[in-house]
Amino acid sequence: AGAAALLIVDRDSDEPPAATLGAPGIRIPVLAVGAAGGRSLGARVELEVDAVSERRRTVNVVAETVGGEGDRIVMAGGHLDSVPAGPGINDNGSGTAALLEMADALGGRAPGARIRLAFWGAEELGLIGSRRYVRELEPDERERIAAYLNLDMVGSPEPEYGVYSDTDPGIERLLHRLVGPRAEEESTGGNSDHAPFQRAGIPVGGLF
Repeated sequence: AGAAALLIVDRDSDEPPAATLGAPGIRIPVLAVGAAGGRSLGARVELEVDAVSERRRTVNVVAETVGGEGDRIVMAGGHLDSVPAGPGINDNGSGTAALLEMADALGGRAPGARIRLAFWGAEELGLIGSRRYVRELEPDERERIAAYLNLDMVGSPEPEYGVYSDTDPGIERLLHRLVGPRAEEESTGGNSDHAPFQRAGIPVGGLF
């Protein structure tokens, strides 16, 4: 629209908001500041932004056990990427390590339903990997997925055990029973890779 730059002011917090531009190719400088920074702005602002906005290639890695009873599939997933400002070993090296441990314990086979493990690409940029995966599922393939369990940040030196509270009630009760009374309710909203599955009508749950 002819703007030279975009400056986003969060009026509710003095901390700059953590945000990601939804698509690459923005050709003007974009910055976000907190409320205090916004109040200090004058009528004229000069911005200098050192950033890159371009398309990059990322991948999902999906594995599945051999055999299984019936056509139903139980999925578990976690994302492969992290953010520069966060502890990547926690977010989300812990989730992918848990998936690898599950795969090793299963040994390629599992009693009951077939197990599918997913390692998602580009979660931090907007759930790109999991959204594309769910979007490209045929209707009959979606129906086969009985449940999806999300593992995003499941390890910490000083953990607080959490179970997703805004997901499928049956899965939530099962996870509470497995984790025990120390499990706390964790409201995640649509902020991780379970969200595309939930929007598609697939029962979801998660540990935190």
